Formats: sequence, C-alpha cells, structure tokens
Amino acid sequence: MAGTRPGPFDFLSGFWLPLRGFGLLTRHGALFALAIVPVVLTVLATIGAGAVVLSFGDTLLWARPDPAAVTGAMATVWAWLGVVAWWLGRLTLATLAMLLGMVLARVVSAPVMDVLAQKAMQYLQVKPPEGVRAFGDLPLAQSIPQSLLRAATRGLVLLAGVALLFGLSFIPGAAVVTTPLGAAWTALWLFADTTLYALQWVGDARMRDVRRLFDERPWASLGFATAAALMLAIPFVGFFLTPAAVAGACLFVGDSERQRTPPPMPVLA
Repeated sequence: MAGTRPGPFDFLSGFWLPLRGFGLLTRHGALFALAIVPVVLTVLATIGAGAVVLSFGDTLLWARPDPAAVTGAMATVWAWLGVVAWWLGRLTLATLAMLLGMVLARVVSAPVMDVLAQKAMQYLQVKPPEGVRAFGDLPLAQSIPQSLLRAATRGLVLLAGVALLFGLSFIPGAAVVTTPLGAAWTALWLFADTTLYALQWVGDARMRDVRRLFDERPWASLGFATAAALMLAIPFVGFFLTPAAVAGACLFVGDSERQRTPPPMPVLA
C-alpha cells in the first residue's frame, strides 16, 4: 500500500501501538474511566483462577514423586524428572486457568469495550465509509447480545487451539514445536480479537476485515500481535492489556482507513 513504511519500521510502529493506546486512554478521562472496568474484571478473574489452581490443581495431576523414597541412581534421576514434570504440569494448569479467566473477563467486558472503541474512534475522527452501516451503529438491544456472542465465540476458538496444542505436547519431542506455536496462536488471536472492536465502527467487523487489515500492513500487524502477547506474559502489566490494545487498535484502524481513503482534492477557484 502506498504510504506505508518498509517492513522493519512498520513492525516497530505496530509494536508500539498498545503503548500509544495507553497514552490515548490517559489523555481522555472518559476513555480512562471505561478502561478501569476490564482491568478490574481481569484482576478478579486472575485471582479466581489462581485460587482454583491452588485449591484443586493437585487433584487433577498425578501423585508427585518423592526422590527420597527411592534407592538407586537411575531411580532417583527418574524421580527427579517426575518432580520437574509435575511442576510443569501444575504451571500448565495455572496458565490454562488464567487464560480461561482472561477470556471470561473479556467476554463480560465486551459491551464496555464496544463503547471504549466507539469513543476512541470519535476522538480520532474516524467514520465508516459513505453508505456503509457499521456493526457498532446497530441498536443496543441488537448489538449487545451479538457482541457478547462474538466475544464468547472468539474465546472458545482461543481455548480450543490452546487445548489442541497442549494435547499434542504430550507426544515425545513435540513440545519443542507446540510451545512456540502456542505463543504464536495466542498472539494472532489477540490481534484478531482486539482489532475487531475498532473495525466494527467502520464496517460489519468480520474475520475477512481482519485478514484485509493484516494483508494491507502485515509487518505492523505482526508487531501489534507480538507486543500484545508480550504484555499478556508480563506480570501485572497484562491486566492493562485489553483497554490499551483496543485503543491501539483504534489508532491502527484509523491510520489504515485514512491511507485507504485519501482526503478529497481541494476545489480550485
């Protein structure tokens, strides 16, 4: 697309979008107030997921081996490997529980994110193309149930992919492949889930619109997805991911819309 920067530079512009989105939130009190809702829900969901894992996680795993209860070098080594595997299993359960909590928080806060994206797009003066009715402009009685359903469907897609890769990781040697694939899957899902909030204010916001945005600016899209995944993995910082990324997606979509539809030429007197 004309006007876009070379690949590596566009990657960096996409990478900084969540941070720019956070700056947009802090500059407008109404946006910042809306951003508090998903942050609080994410904190509560994370605490709840941690409590569930601490209370019931051990019952879902095999008995933890005790190296002190065995004799012989090989038996001791095997027992310690079992201990490492047990802790990895516990860590995996905690990760899955936190992902589930994150998905539930995102689903519940979806209507709030709709309003946040709407106000952000208004601040950025981004409007749908002439003759296009945006999904976000539907009546609330129609848009809120559909928004919740869409968010829940996207959440189930994420969890299904993670569960599939988790099952494949039990194949000997497969974890070397499934672990990075899991990270890539989560990053791409975050990109799609986040940008749809912004895209619904310039169109119907379907997956084809996400693919079009990715095709038009692949490097920036990858940068955005990478930054979102890294934010999710950083303790405490991940709590602010949803509103910051949604605001960043509004900046991204607004920039792409302006590049796709240049301003009209001035009329010469």
